[in-house]
Amino acid sequence: MVAQVISMLTMLIVFLFSKFITLMHNDYKEQFEEESVCAKDFSLVIRDLPPSFKQYTDEVSIMAAVWRQITNKIALAKEAGICR
Repeated sequence: MVAQVISMLTMLIVFLFSKFITLMHNDYKEQFEEESVCAKDFSLVIRDLPPSFKQYTDEVSIMAAVWRQITNKIALAKEAGICR
């Protein structure tokens, strides 16, 4: 009898914990989606990249370098108080 009660309590605790984790995940996901911009939200056409980009040989590394420059400029703008 005691083993059954303990088993049921354990199952209840696991169920409630999984519901709690799901709620926390959904809250985080909503907040993340409101505060971030995804690559699917826009596209860029860049012509005549600076000579410093010649060191990159494949498209993925060029995209990463461009993204790094964009995020650095945004960080500088935030520090200067130009944007939030």
